[in-house]
Amino acid sequence: MKKKFLKGISLFFLLLLLLVVILIDKVDRSPYQEEDFYTEMLERLDSLEGALPAASTGPLQAGWSRLSITPDTILPLAGYGARKPKEMEGIADSVFVRSIVFDNGSTRAALLSADLLIVHPEVRIRFDALLRNAGWDPEKVLITATHSHSSVGAWAPGLVGGLFSGDYDVAVVEWLAERLAQSVLLADQQKQPASLGFNEFPVEDLVFNRLVKEEGIIDPWLKTLQINRANEKGLAAFYSAHATCYGRHYHELTGDYPVTYHKEVLKDSLTDYSWYGAGAVASMGYKTPPELKDEGERALYMGSQLAAAAKLLIRDSLQQDSLCRIRAFRVAVPLRDPNFKISQELRLRPWVFNEAFGDYPTYLSFLQLNNTLIIGTPCDFSGELAMDLYAQMPEGSNLIISSFNGGYIGYIPDDRWYDRERYETRTMAWYGHDNGAYFTEVMERIALTLLDRK
Repeated sequence: MKKKFLKGISLFFLLLLLLVVILIDKVDRSPYQEEDFYTEMLERLDSLEGALPAASTGPLQAGWSRLSITPDTILPLAGYGARKPKEMEGIADSVFVRSIVFDNGSTRAALLSADLLIVHPEVRIRFDALLRNAGWDPEKVLITATHSHSSVGAWAPGLVGGLFSGDYDVAVVEWLAERLAQSVLLADQQKQPASLGFNEFPVEDLVFNRLVKEEGIIDPWLKTLQINRANEKGLAAFYSAHATCYGRHYHELTGDYPVTYHKEVLKDSLTDYSWYGAGAVASMGYKTPPELKDEGERALYMGSQLAAAAKLLIRDSLQQDSLCRIRAFRVAVPLRDPNFKISQELRLRPWVFNEAFGDYPTYLSFLQLNNTLIIGTPCDFSGELAMDLYAQMPEGSNLIISSFNGGYIGYIPDDRWYDRERYETRTMAWYGHDNGAYFTEVMERIALTLLDRK
């Protein structure tokens, strides 16, 4: 009896050891400059710089649209793994997808933002196919989201997808892709002669560094594109604060503070169309007065205060260009194997992570409008890293960093904080200890190439 027991225990521990060997590996801390993926990226950058033509300039036409993505059935809400149950219990706000099309006669490109947590690759793949069938080049659409943590879910397969967006439903994916594609096509149909300007303003009181607080820095910049056409004015805005005024216990559909932002911006005659997209949101939390305890009051405060700042920018006189130089494209970005940490030095083996999340192509998106460049990233990109990039740009140029471009690789925080025991760095920094430096290098090199070239 004793021998059987010991044999059973030995077999159990042997199987446990085998399971550990199969599932777990050491965190990869090798410098990215020594890896094959970096060599591949350098070759791609060299090829891009040599092949990139001068962008054509022509009279600008612009069109815009807004389409509802408010569901007519009960769906899960996406945003918080700890939200239970995930199903919505009502609709606090309608949610939308908004698109702006820019066309100078030679190049046609678009900006798209959806009132979603992210635009998941499953949605983006179907969206790309629909646009391609309609005669559009989907690589010329820069996608983002408002990053509401209480909007439509059910769009991500796999274990991780279910954790953050609820039970997967391919019908929801197809419906979202169709609405997003329709928004671009509708905006294209609404084009009129237009002029374009850029303006920015630091709004420091509405954002804080939620990862390391005073040890780090914030990205306070409200960055805007102002589009005038005939007697109408449109405003596209980017800001870095997370749309998390409503927490995990909230169970109604809402676009969070961007909903209030749109309402306040459109209240008077200063502008006729409002578009909003997430900036470099990693590590950037929303900031409201401590006496505001109610979630709705916080969302109202954030949206109204941000709208007040946007209205100051609208009132500023700024140069409006009716001629526009347009470039729009994507650049594939190879990565090291995923490093999903289960401790400081141990990770799940890459194949385990890919089974749980999915393995999708990763790319950066670029939209250049004259001397303004928008870069769309496949992640929650750090506001701290964005500030470094802004400082490197040539004088007279404007850089906007956006998150959630239709791919998703987790968080890219400042590498200094990679070993902090925090959600962004422990759970969500999926691709390694120096991914911030890698992406910053790639983005800076492409941005300087574009902004230095006429």
